[in-house]
Amino acid sequence: MRVIPSAIGALLGLSLTFVACSDEGEPASQHEVTRAETAYQDVLSSFRAVEPEERPISGSVVSEWNLAEAAERSRLRTSGVVAEGGGLGLVLASQEGQPAHVDFPVEADATDINAVVLRLRVREVSGPIRSRLFWRRTGDIDFQDERSIEFTTQPDEVFHFSSRAVPIAGPLWDAHVEEIRIQPIIGDGRVEITHAVFGRLEGLVLGSPRALDSQRGRRGRAKVGELSLRGRRLSGPLKASIEVPHRSQLVLAIGTGRVAGSEASATFRLAVDGDSIFERVISPRQSGQWFWEVLDCTRWGGQQVELLIDAQGAAASQGAALVGFAKLLPREPRTAAPNVLMISLDTLRADHLSLYGYHRETSPILDAIADESFVFERAYAQAPVTLSSHVSLFTGLYTSGSNAYGHRRIAPGTTTLAEVLRLAGWTTLSLTDGGYMAEEFGVAEGFEVFSDSGGGADPVFSRGPELLNQVETRPWLLFLHTYEIHSPYDAPEAFRRPITDEWQTLPSSLSADELYQMAVDEETPSSREWQQVIDLYDAGIRYTDDCLGRLMQKLRERGDWEDTVLVIVSDHGEELGERGATGHGHTLYEEMIRVPLIVRIPEKWRQRWSLAPPARVSKPVELVDVLPTLLDLLQVEPLAWPSHDGESLVPLLKDRPYETSPAISGFQPGGHRGYSVISPRWKLFHFEEKEGLRTDIVVQPDGTYLFDLMEDPAEKRSLDNPMRAKLEGYFRARRDAWRLRASESPVGLPPDQLLSPERIEDLKRLGYLRGR
Repeated sequence: MRVIPSAIGALLGLSLTFVACSDEGEPASQHEVTRAETAYQDVLSSFRAVEPEERPISGSVVSEWNLAEAAERSRLRTSGVVAEGGGLGLVLASQEGQPAHVDFPVEADATDINAVVLRLRVREVSGPIRSRLFWRRTGDIDFQDERSIEFTTQPDEVFHFSSRAVPIAGPLWDAHVEEIRIQPIIGDGRVEITHAVFGRLEGLVLGSPRALDSQRGRRGRAKVGELSLRGRRLSGPLKASIEVPHRSQLVLAIGTGRVAGSEASATFRLAVDGDSIFERVISPRQSGQWFWEVLDCTRWGGQQVELLIDAQGAAASQGAALVGFAKLLPREPRTAAPNVLMISLDTLRADHLSLYGYHRETSPILDAIADESFVFERAYAQAPVTLSSHVSLFTGLYTSGSNAYGHRRIAPGTTTLAEVLRLAGWTTLSLTDGGYMAEEFGVAEGFEVFSDSGGGADPVFSRGPELLNQVETRPWLLFLHTYEIHSPYDAPEAFRRPITDEWQTLPSSLSADELYQMAVDEETPSSREWQQVIDLYDAGIRYTDDCLGRLMQKLRERGDWEDTVLVIVSDHGEELGERGATGHGHTLYEEMIRVPLIVRIPEKWRQRWSLAPPARVSKPVELVDVLPTLLDLLQVEPLAWPSHDGESLVPLLKDRPYETSPAISGFQPGGHRGYSVISPRWKLFHFEEKEGLRTDIVVQPDGTYLFDLMEDPAEKRSLDNPMRAKLEGYFRARRDAWRLRASESPVGLPPDQLLSPERIEDLKRLGYLRGR
């Protein structure tokens, strides 16, 4: 295993204004990001339109007009025509307040035409040009407003040619069409039309394309995916001749406007001196988003090159392909930034740690770390299962939107924390314990070095520092994960002794199958048997805590301890007989989703970032908050942030007044869905599709429950309170966006078809894939 130095450095030299927009498109808030370094070159402003040969409409053509030919003009009716020597087409200009127009005779049924493709040039105009397309049917005396649609030519099309596909649809688009009118609605200025094609464009969506939609960021923050960048429309190839600085990278933002339909995609291509170096397909389901690409330009350093960017496909034909940002930036390793060590202790419920008030001393090492850390007393996982919860941790997305239930992997194209930090200059490494944290499930995305052959807490925490010995550059991100606390419960004997005086009577191990059988046996397990389960679970925590102590000592010996941000978290808890079962994944009670979250920030970095002293935070927070919190702390440019559902907790670390949003968790056991919504006091627990649920494992809630966590922390009594409706409303307000996102995720990966026999056995050992 070899560490590959980070190929892409920090996104430096930015001086941009980001605007988060409301649903109506009006600015909601404004954040300017500046750096002392000067940007190398704004490539976007250097692009000029290429004058390609006319690209024919893809589909059937009813009529095609080349307006540069005088013979063709004689067949047209016009108003406001300006004759120009050497003109390439028909120039239209408003006269005395009357809009100019050109009328095209056509003979076709409406069903034969679904688009008008115009090739035009806007002149002497400072803003968008509204134009109207009319159609006259057989029997109509003249054109009527009701049989027309409006389209816009954007300002970024000024002074160059562009092809504009105008979809035609509507209840009045029918019968036999005899004539079509194009009427630019302008004040001062002129529009030159060179070509017009009428016909049926294959895969075209019937509806007007729109520019990239923007939505208000949570709490007004401007984030990638919600930025109002002016998109330059790719109506044809764009070319730029530039000198590439040494050690540089090209940062590029591409996207498509909102389009629908299974074929309305766009394929973006970037070429350097004629050689294609990048190609990306954006599907209809991915429309309305910005996608950020960072391309290493080291090989062309010091050379004059020609860049060409183009987009093909139905979405591009509609004028919906956009470039929103293109800039050459320095490619330098990040300096003056801390390392990040993130540790996931799988299956660790918060209330069994002594630092959270547990009656046993299960975590002396963690207790000591907590004394100098920010401890979140009410952190909630987004799912009670490993893969889904880690997806939320890595992406900042709710599991309801990531579709990463059960065997489903992270959706291709989803941006992870490791990817963002790698692009921003961190070397990224990971060592996991396999199972659902294996490479097959997408959790390796963004890591330059990834291994899923951990082998337990001791090997994982011992090998972690060994990976760092191979790192050539700093800072680094190291993610470590262990199933040590997960079943089978088999902690070494030396760590059972501090837990109970009856350690000699404990079984050597309790496997997942044995725990499952305890829950489904007709004979109810005795209280002593349940206590043995708890004793073995607690012993596993004590052993893992001890292994963690040795890891921390190695970091101190390496000199990294005071230069490393430490995040310790769990993906979910574990039921230990409270409701007649063991294990996880089947409920959303507190023992299942309330997890530890500890963030240690060395003193010098707390001072540099103006943070408060270490403290305990009582407000509910979520795993989806980890990604934005880290990116905010590490001062990664907002440009590089992916779209996410979480919110930065930095205001809490600065001890500022700040109200977190309700925490949301979800699960899907056996195809059944449920969710919980948690406010500082109240918890809504809803169960969907109860029919067929496995009630032999655990008594499940029926419908919707509301618990007062202050008066009833064990969640025994459901209440009738107005808060139920409020929390239900909050959840519904978020659900539609998740469903749209979930529709873009891949289907589940069948283990018996796509997983290796070794991986299936690994999952069975952990208690999954029962019956296979």
